[in-house]
Amino acid sequence: MRNVLVRVYDSGGRPVSGARVAFGTFGINSGVLPAKYTDSNGQAEFDVDDYGDINVYVNGQEKIERGPIRGQYRIEM
Repeated sequence: MRNVLVRVYDSGGRPVSGARVAFGTFGINSGVLPAKYTDSNGQAEFDVDDYGDINVYVNGQEKIERGPIRGQYRIEM
């Protein structure tokens, strides 16, 4: 397992609280991981199997296209 941190910001660079973040996974365990909501710092943490590719969705929109798992993602809304 790998810990992955997603940070969501608005166009002014301020953290977005309450954004719904989900991962689509590809590989042995393909599917969508249960969503989490960002905290007051705009952060949501996940434990992800460290194989295959993922994409990242925020509020139902794909924000990071399919690619290898990274430890952190910064997403601007």
